[in-house]
Amino acid sequence: MVTQRWGTSLTHELNFTDNITLTTNAYWTHFNRDWWRQASTTTDSQCGSAFTAARLAGTVVDPDSCASFQGRLREYYTYGVEPRLHINHQTFGLENETDIGFRAHFEEQQRVQENSTSPLVRSGTVSENNDRETDAYSGYLQNRVILGSFSLTPGLRVEHVDFRRQNNLTDASGETTLTSVLPAFGATYSPGDKITAFFRLPWWICPAKGGRFD
Repeated sequence: MVTQRWGTSLTHELNFTDNITLTTNAYWTHFNRDWWRQASTTTDSQCGSAFTAARLAGTVVDPDSCASFQGRLREYYTYGVEPRLHINHQTFGLENETDIGFRAHFEEQQRVQENSTSPLVRSGTVSENNDRETDAYSGYLQNRVILGSFSLTPGLRVEHVDFRRQNNLTDASGETTLTSVLPAFGATYSPGDKITAFFRLPWWICPAKGGRFD
């Protein structure tokens, strides 16, 4: 198995005032994985029925009798951008911290399998060529109210995910989407610098599936 990974990220901070800060993160990664193996438990058909039957029966097999080499070749790309706005403010005479954020996140996967009839040759007939893509968008808003040693934090997050798949050998394709609304409430108690007790109550409301989990 041969792997390679590249990645980079960039963070920018803009202070509008002492109490209003916009922080933006952008990131990108690429991961390559080429895994060559003679056989696998899922696709042993290249080795022949006798070889497969012997292996499944737990008897000794000769790897040289399996004229097979399977390349599971993968490319993964991940990238996105996430701006966050933080605001310190006084409302109704109370100290508040408001956070507003948005994220656009993208993933791409290129799946290729090549089957060779020799364990010495790293190339062969393409038996799989799939592209899989995911676009995910999310936004959130939360406000932390500070009451001395106590703090209360209601929040709301919305997630929308789009999944797509393309078979480049058969031209078959598919797509599905999912949208979820996630309200939440948290509370903390800090009697000192070294002790913090917290409570968090999340909900998950999923209009796409009509479900709700408490």
